[in-house]
Amino acid sequence: MNKKKQENYLRETIRDIYKTVFEISPDDSTAKKAGKKMALIMFLILMVCGTLVTVLAISFAH
Repeated sequence: MNKKKQENYLRETIRDIYKTVFEISPDDSTAKKAGKKMALIMFLILMVCGTLVTVLAISFAH
């Protein structure tokens, strides 16, 4: 079986986002690498907060 099919959907999606948007290339400067890592962390925090807000809104609407 293919390894990709066995992976978690969320992990696979985050890995795809990382490879397309936040991938660190050897040509990047140190500041750019740090900026990309920080941007990835901020993106993940934003996604978690958005998920929590959605769950909270659904629980109040129910």
